[in-house]
Amino acid sequence: MEREGIRMKNIAETIILASNRGPVEHIIHEDGSFTTERGRGGLVTALQSLGIQAKYLWVSAAMTEGDRAVANLQMPDEEKNIQSRYVTIPKEQYNKYYNKIANPLLWFVQHNMWNSPYAPDIDKNVWDAWENGYVPVNEAFAGEIIKLAGQSFDAPIMIQDYHLYLVDRMVRKAMPEAVITHFIHIPWPGPFCWRMLPEKMVLDILNSLLSCDIVGFQTKRDAKAFLATCEEFLNFLHSFEINYKEQAITYNGRTTHIRSYPISINLEETRTLAYSEEADSYIEALGPYLKEKTIVRVDRMDPSKNIIRGFMAYDKLLAQYPEWRGRVSFFAFLVPSREDIQVYRDYRSEVEDIIEEINNRYGSEEWQPVTAFFEDNQTQAFVAMRICDVLMVNPIADGMNLVAKEGSIVNENNGVIILSRSAGAFEELEPGVLAVSAADTEGMFEALYTALCMEEGPRKVKSHFLRNAVENNDINKWLAQQLEDIATLT
Repeated sequence: MEREGIRMKNIAETIILASNRGPVEHIIHEDGSFTTERGRGGLVTALQSLGIQAKYLWVSAAMTEGDRAVANLQMPDEEKNIQSRYVTIPKEQYNKYYNKIANPLLWFVQHNMWNSPYAPDIDKNVWDAWENGYVPVNEAFAGEIIKLAGQSFDAPIMIQDYHLYLVDRMVRKAMPEAVITHFIHIPWPGPFCWRMLPEKMVLDILNSLLSCDIVGFQTKRDAKAFLATCEEFLNFLHSFEINYKEQAITYNGRTTHIRSYPISINLEETRTLAYSEEADSYIEALGPYLKEKTIVRVDRMDPSKNIIRGFMAYDKLLAQYPEWRGRVSFFAFLVPSREDIQVYRDYRSEVEDIIEEINNRYGSEEWQPVTAFFEDNQTQAFVAMRICDVLMVNPIADGMNLVAKEGSIVNENNGVIILSRSAGAFEELEPGVLAVSAADTEGMFEALYTALCMEEGPRKVKSHFLRNAVENNDINKWLAQQLEDIATLT
């Protein structure tokens, strides 16, 4: 692979990568044997192609008892060129780090989801979770990275996402000459949102990120917001300077480059799964539910996905255009998520309630307006995206949203995608979608009606644009762009 004059062979043979979740989870059985399952979560899914570019030492938290059991064993890794290294964290400490700070505090701030007159409430319990959860877990990750880096000299270090914001500075302190990058997979809001948090927390995060050589974001919008946040919180310092033209920040004598790398999907893997024998069996299973037109949505059960407003828009469609009753089927593939956090459990209950209300209001023995699947079954969801006429993707905010890209690739019906302007994917896919604003249920209802009534010609034009956009910017390009930028630093 060669792009813009930089040869991929110049990149280090080994790269250290760190994320909260790893590429596999180990399952321990009663007889003491181990099996592995692919790791869960969007980040892991996106990064499964890593091994084709280099050899990776992947540092992650031990998520299962099996992970904990093998953490100190030299277990062969089944993922080609990816070797897992686990950080074993006490359960109470992990709970504070993950369930009190990373989710929901940072996640909610960065997705602009707080009901600000009431939440968040940064009380002594939150500070305890920060000081005795988030900070020590980041220290544990940093310690493992430093140990591995001592065994793999000159290996670039790629930190992933909001769980590990403090790792960069800890590693930099121990390894002043290391090449460190940090990619943030979720949105980065403007400085006003960050003012919701105590200044010390924000300064700790910014000071750490600016210890990196490169900080990467999904979109140009996020990169600009990061620059604005740094200017807001750090501009009073004599050691701080922003070069907006070069998108670089010089801070305490170190220059950090701010870049956007829009993440994408593995085209081959997506198509293989969507057209597998297992997928074909779901075509038959879904058949009895199909009507003249089919709407699909595929989401984790996360408040940021804006699922309830999507159903409110569908309710408006059935109320104002009763001729569509019995002629349209709506498949909702809703993956349970973070159910150990109360707000997620409450949100799932509210989603179930509105589905039940719509089905009771408009349904009959012959037709149910919504067919919901509360499970993690990616193959079945891909099949529905293959055959749908409308794919509804209306998050409040998303770093990227890979469902929009997956739908663009697997759909064989010139399906129309309804996409929030606040989804990261909108920056790339705008000409091929029907745009909506996240709070505008009236606009979503109108977009649904437009999509259902759109003639084949315009549908085909939009579908063609979407397919080309995703094919020209797949997961390999996302990774190659980062590795090329790293190569200029080594």
